[in-house]
Amino acid sequence: MERFYKTLLFNLPDVVYQINAMGEFVYVNDSIAELGYDPRELIGKHFDTIIQPEDRDAIDRMIYFGGDTVGKPARQPKFFNERRTNERITRNLRVRLRPRSPAANREPILGEVFASGLYKPGPERGKKFIGTVGIIRYVNESLRSAKTLSKTEQYYRLLIENSFEIIMITAHDGTVLYASSSVERVLGRASFGLIGESIRDIVHLDDVRAVEAAIGGRRAGQRPRRRMEFRLVDGAGGVKHFEAAITMIADECHGAAMCYVFHAIDITARKEIESAMEKRERIYKILLRTSPDAIVLFDADGDIIMANDRASELLGQRREELIGRHFMSFLFEKEKARASNLRRRMVLARVMQSYFLNNVFTLRRDDGGELPVEVSFSAINDPGGIVEGYLAVIRDITERRRAEEDKRRLEEELLRIVTSRLSGREIELLKYIHDGLSWPAHKREIGKAMDVIPGTLDKFVSRIKQKMGAADMDEIVNIAALRFKWFR
Repeated sequence: MERFYKTLLFNLPDVVYQINAMGEFVYVNDSIAELGYDPRELIGKHFDTIIQPEDRDAIDRMIYFGGDTVGKPARQPKFFNERRTNERITRNLRVRLRPRSPAANREPILGEVFASGLYKPGPERGKKFIGTVGIIRYVNESLRSAKTLSKTEQYYRLLIENSFEIIMITAHDGTVLYASSSVERVLGRASFGLIGESIRDIVHLDDVRAVEAAIGGRRAGQRPRRRMEFRLVDGAGGVKHFEAAITMIADECHGAAMCYVFHAIDITARKEIESAMEKRERIYKILLRTSPDAIVLFDADGDIIMANDRASELLGQRREELIGRHFMSFLFEKEKARASNLRRRMVLARVMQSYFLNNVFTLRRDDGGELPVEVSFSAINDPGGIVEGYLAVIRDITERRRAEEDKRRLEEELLRIVTSRLSGREIELLKYIHDGLSWPAHKREIGKAMDVIPGTLDKFVSRIKQKMGAADMDEIVNIAALRFKWFR
């Protein structure tokens, strides 16, 4: 991968260079060919080889001794021997460049320079300056030619400019020396505006330390982390997630970091999906934990692979003891055939999810007790309709069974009362009410039909309520209708 990014550096349309502490080139990419130089012929030569002689004094900043001027005070363009890092680096500095074979009628070649100092790995204090790394961007429109674009098509245009991936090149301290134009599409930031800034300025505050640690291996002579995730702040102040491959381009002489290449992919959408899935998973776990019903997941063979706390409580076993148990082991012999038939129906349903609701079984607890339950099954099928498993929601209906039994006994008692305590005339009154003459709205009509006065009807009703121990005439009528099989 490092070889790939070195190739990328070599094919950028901007001049990427490194010089040593003496001002001699130790690396320069192929874009220097626009000045007529072979990159190999510049290695070991002094930086001023590519600077117009008349411009050297104009951009001098520091006195140096070296090269072919040993022992003679001379001046040196600061950006080529830049020692500063971070915010104080040289940036956007215009300089006239010298072609290998100057033509009399050729327009001056202008370059815009960004440069940062390089230091040998070691303690912060007393660290040794070993050179400078920088980028020269040609200003002349004529050098932004179709030839240049064609040369970089494979490594630069398709990979960087037309994608939503970001390429950034930083100095060893995190200072941005280059940012692909995709930064504008992805982050809403101008690529030129990032040059010279620290990558820390666009990394989310909570991730700065991790990014520093990732490229901090240079201090221990180690490679940085190859891949990591971090967040970047976009131009509007929003946050986007990225997965980045970080590649250190090493100084061939000292083994120190010349620069780092960040190849970052926007994974915001993936993170949002993962976050939503995690949220749903948390909700599902809460629902499983707090559900009043037992929830059990079986594999295709009918063995339990998941059970919630309520299932453990109902079946009288710890959850880990339930795992691997076959659902038939919780059934009495008389119900196993019915359960097998239900399973066959689910297999034959051949739908993505087939539901079989409200099946009543009596489960056998491990302590020998009986547990009446209502079970709703769902078959979990693959896209081809093959059953992969079953989800069962099990509800304890013990209390409901008890209430139903109490109601049954009460109805039986009331039916007995109807036949043993009510007189024929009282039953006749109930029949008239059942047939549509509601009480007391139709008292007059009922009295005429029975040939009794209203006062006598009132006595009939009062005695019926007293004998039945109920105040609701409609309920009493329904019980009588059940006993005598009255139908409308």
